[in-house]
Amino acid sequence: MRLNDGADWPSDGGIRGRLLVILGALSAFAPISTDLYLPALPDAADDLGTSASGIQITLVVSMIGLGLGQLLMGPLSDRYGRRGPLLAGTAVFTVASLLCVLAPDVVLLAVFRFLQALGGSAGVVIGRAIVRDRVAGHRLVELFGVLTVVVSLAPIIAPLLGSAILLVGSWRTIFAALVVIGVLLAIATMLWVPETLAPEHRGIGGVLPGAFRSYRILLHDPRYIAVILTSAAAFGALFAYITGSPFALQTLHGLSPQMFSIVFGINGLCLMAGARWIRVGGPGLRIAVGAGFFTVATALLLIAAATDQLAVLLVAFATLSTGYGLIAPSTAALALMSHPERAGAAAALLGATQFVGGALAGSLVGHGAENSITGLVVVIGVSTAVTVVLAAVLNGGPGMRVGSPDPS
Repeated sequence: MRLNDGADWPSDGGIRGRLLVILGALSAFAPISTDLYLPALPDAADDLGTSASGIQITLVVSMIGLGLGQLLMGPLSDRYGRRGPLLAGTAVFTVASLLCVLAPDVVLLAVFRFLQALGGSAGVVIGRAIVRDRVAGHRLVELFGVLTVVVSLAPIIAPLLGSAILLVGSWRTIFAALVVIGVLLAIATMLWVPETLAPEHRGIGGVLPGAFRSYRILLHDPRYIAVILTSAAAFGALFAYITGSPFALQTLHGLSPQMFSIVFGINGLCLMAGARWIRVGGPGLRIAVGAGFFTVATALLLIAAATDQLAVLLVAFATLSTGYGLIAPSTAALALMSHPERAGAAAALLGATQFVGGALAGSLVGHGAENSITGLVVVIGVSTAVTVVLAAVLNGGPGMRVGSPDPS
């Protein structure tokens, strides 16, 4: 296989097998670096002498780093190709993970988590751009659904692995495992990820002027704006669940780290199930159905908050995860469909707004998380309301109809 050009890869359907798994793993930097760490949040807070909201800051800054990093990595990959920035990002992720192992307090841990996220952002945004380089139209929607399923394996495997590590080590051992993961992904990228953006298709001039020009064009597209805001609102609801569930389930309901990981894994399967419905209707319909799942989940959370029933809370989390599985691949495909010539920038802006939504939601959930799920319910409720409104706009607004993918 030639690694320095993509000429031997077909323009449609050329993402399959080993390459799809690697791109899925690279795109899963966020859930890998977050979900592996989730079962250790209470222990890490105790070890570093901080509160629930204090340790959750390490999750929030990670989301901020992933968002800002994508804004840079996307245009870089449009200008210089996909492989170089991807390899640089995995190297930064690996070194920052090692620094997290050595962090003496929560402040430095937050700084190192931010750097870790900056590096990991390359995999998130460039993985999507590589897919857009090779496929289009209905195939793109389907492939993003498959990629979402691959990415969804992380929330199933990572918490289980994290809780297993806690049986023999500490939260620092979890970051040591992330160092190993970073090294493995860097090697896989060097060996098996080809360059998919030919030199003649790359941008010219400086990276920053090109980035601003691409973002200006994207932000003048009303449908693109509606899509990325829908994605951000939906991810805000999901990330509220991610940051709040360790305390809701472990601290308030007494689940062990191992049992929490099993529950989290089941919800990962629900997310995968939602993503596998990718052939049902058009992307607009799937976004609307996903918003419906969010609404049901919010109602169940209100019941759980009023009755303190663990079973209702578990069903609410599973319903929310299923809804996100429907929304995520549809918004990702729609965001990249109309702008193939600036796929890196389009994926970057999508990811940046998504993680800003997650960071905002995560920062609000932490307050009082040790004592009640009120903050969790409020944040998910607001995120759901925004998602429902935007889904209606996408499906009914003038010039916004998204029932059928762009065939380009």
